[in-house]
Amino acid sequence: MENEDAYQKLWNNFNKDLRFLQQKGNHYSVDLLLHLLEKYLSFVPSITLKIKASTDAETFKKHPDVSLFDHSKITAAAAAALYLYLKENFPDRWVREILKEEITEGWEDENFSPFLLIGGDLSGVQRFIYTISSKGALKSLKGRSFFLELLVDCVCPRSFVRELETPAEADPDPATLLLNHDGSGRRPRLNTFRWDG
Repeated sequence: MENEDAYQKLWNNFNKDLRFLQQKGNHYSVDLLLHLLEKYLSFVPSITLKIKASTDAETFKKHPDVSLFDHSKITAAAAAALYLYLKENFPDRWVREILKEEITEGWEDENFSPFLLIGGDLSGVQRFIYTISSKGALKSLKGRSFFLELLVDCVCPRSFVRELETPAEADPDPATLLLNHDGSGRRPRLNTFRWDG
């Protein structure tokens, strides 16, 4: 997207869909808001500033290829994880004062670890997908791929979140990565977590 008219049209359509969600009382649904943001921000670059370098190749390298949707989702996940970390580790001071030093200092200390990046995978996927008879193979393959996508995008991250007993600061993508705050004995519980659904 390059021109202002295109951005204005996206903004107007986003507002129209958001008002529709509000009329239906669904504007508090994180999943629906995430879907709406993905619909309108996936093809908007996270930065539109023109950066010039000495060559075209160098200019190209300086421009991020991350969408505004992905950038915003990761930023929100990090902010939510940091919020939960500080609220859990400083409960007596949390409501009374701004924790400026706790937020801005200590990042160079390797023992400071407010975030917990959780990764998972599915084993045996190839066998599940490709053991299909030739009759109706395309439909079966699409169906199994869709099943795995739902499993990885919805079921696995929600299982991790339930195990951690925290709100979802999930970035459920095909690699099943979740960004959460570190604390309350999460690491030992995750080391023993196994989902056999």
